Amino acid sequence: MEGDLSNLQVALQSLRRMTMAEVRTLVALGANRSISAAAVLVNLSQPAMSQHLRELEEKLGVRLFDRSRRGLHPTQYGKVLIRCARAMKANMEVAAHELVALSKAESPRLRIGFQTTASVALLAPAVVELAKRAPQCTALLFEESRDGLIEQLRGGHLDVFVGRLPDAAGVAGLRYQLLAHEPVVVVCARDHPLTGKPRLVLQDLAKESWVLPGPGTGFYHQVADTFRLSNMAVPRPTVEARSMIAITAIVSTSRLVGFLPSSLCQTFSGSGLATLPVDFECRLESLGALYREEADNSPYLPYFLRALHAVAQRDTPPLAGQRRRASAGSLLPG
Repeated sequence: MEGDLSNLQVALQSLRRMTMAEVRTLVALGANRSISAAAVLVNLSQPAMSQHLRELEEKLGVRLFDRSRRGLHPTQYGKVLIRCARAMKANMEVAAHELVALSKAESPRLRIGFQTTASVALLAPAVVELAKRAPQCTALLFEESRDGLIEQLRGGHLDVFVGRLPDAAGVAGLRYQLLAHEPVVVVCARDHPLTGKPRLVLQDLAKESWVLPGPGTGFYHQVADTFRLSNMAVPRPTVEARSMIAITAIVSTSRLVGFLPSSLCQTFSGSGLATLPVDFECRLESLGALYREEADNSPYLPYFLRALHAVAQRDTPPLAGQRRRASAGSLLPG
């Protein structure tokens, strides 16, 4: 293997030699952790995908993934490069949208980065409200990992991020608006035998089959802590899923039980999903909005923040009547 990544100049030169095909390879492998599945995602053969990965590791001089029977697992080097590749891909997509908008002389825009779970509870109604308040503005929506979106926001490629707020270090230098503290619920299919129980505790579910979040995700760590606080081992899952939408679909059509944010459960309650009356305490990271404190922010950002605020007041009772963490207050139009 080439290179010495302990030297900054060598590391920069190695990164500059990455091709877009290798960037796509990293993004695909980061999402799938399987050579065959990643190859399908980028329309390559499995041997070609393997060759891309091998050449990239040789070019950088480090191993990016450990191989095992359960698939690929990114090393610390791999995690850094996956994050970098996702940011590069997102940059290209944002630039493409902006080029299209300029070439068509489109209407004014508000570029919104979002996480899927946030879109259910807050984003969709807030975007609808923005369309009513500022019909001349086009809302451009970008979905990506939280780290990737926040990097886009810091770089000026997004106007606002809506999702689960990171810790204090993650919001340094940005303004934020706290919107909701969201509880987690235990869910099952509507015809599951447990739906007839008036009250449950986690110990009552010890023998159930579970679909759990994928290890390494923030949601998994919170779920694992919930079991430990109840003096229970984390059950061996029948299914592991990194997508909350996948958890929703699997639980609603099977005898498995799982955890979901309450807003997601409410949204999909008409699709065969039920909430179990389990007595436990688990909350996800707070939902909120992040944006830059700069004069060149979109003039439509205040309208969108006001719409988010109104939706949170209306639809998330845990925060109703409470004052928001108010670095956003000066931007909210009256």
